[in-house]
Amino acid sequence: MLSYMGEALPRTESDFRPEVYLSKLCDFLASLRLQNESDVEVEN
Repeated sequence: MLSYMGEALPRTESDFRPEVYLSKLCDFLASLRLQNESDVEVEN
């Protein structure tokens, strides 16, 4: 996860683009949520 988030983090302060960081964060959280839902379906 840290390497994934590191892709969105800037090498320098001026390179920081919050919308890119937030979109990556949202995609990451969405993928976690999907994985958790599929795990629950298997258990039931």
